Amino acid sequence: MARRIRHGLDYFPLDTSWDLSMRLLKEYFGLEGIGVTVQLLQMIYKEGYFILWNTETKQLFCSENHIEEARLTTILDFCLNHGIFHRDLFDTCSVLTSGPIQRQWVRICTDAKRKNILIDPALNLCPEYDEPQSNPMGNSVIVREKSGIIRELSEERKGNNNKEQKSVPETNQTHPPPGSVDAQNLIDELAKAKRPELEAFSPEREPLSQRFMKIIKKAS
Repeated sequence: MARRIRHGLDYFPLDTSWDLSMRLLKEYFGLEGIGVTVQLLQMIYKEGYFILWNTETKQLFCSENHIEEARLTTILDFCLNHGIFHRDLFDTCSVLTSGPIQRQWVRICTDAKRKNILIDPALNLCPEYDEPQSNPMGNSVIVREKSGIIRELSEERKGNNNKEQKSVPETNQTHPPPGSVDAQNLIDELAKAKRPELEAFSPEREPLSQRFMKIIKKAS
């Protein structure tokens, strides 16, 4: 069974100094506003780069954090109106996310060497992440590199083999190679040297050259 791709994070960094939106949030709602926002960020990063915000999620948040629903709605509206969370995606898709949240998520996943880092196009607030983000040491990159190297080496080997084949001189197989001895000529010479002696001994006997050839054929 394939392992489930993990999207959530175990941690997320928190800035040591607030931007203008967070400072205004603290001014209007005090530490309660900061606590609600940090808790929402924790919920988002635990799931990935967004959470679905519906009635059940809101009720659960209020119950776990001991806050009234009306108070939570007021704080959340402030966050949506000041860009802490994205207003359009909240109104159209009922999700809590933002461009900085998505970039933070991608950066942490990349540092953790996770693969197949992909933001849903319907929720993507970062144009630079329109395509799947691959870890530089990911298999897909290495496979493409290896396939290119193998292809080049294969073509190089083929070229070398062709050069070697062209460099070997073509030999005519009908002529014996240098230094070899023609068996038939050797037999004829030996027969010629022995013929007078053998013919004198047995004039009607089979010629010696033919006898030699029969012996060689039987041996082969």
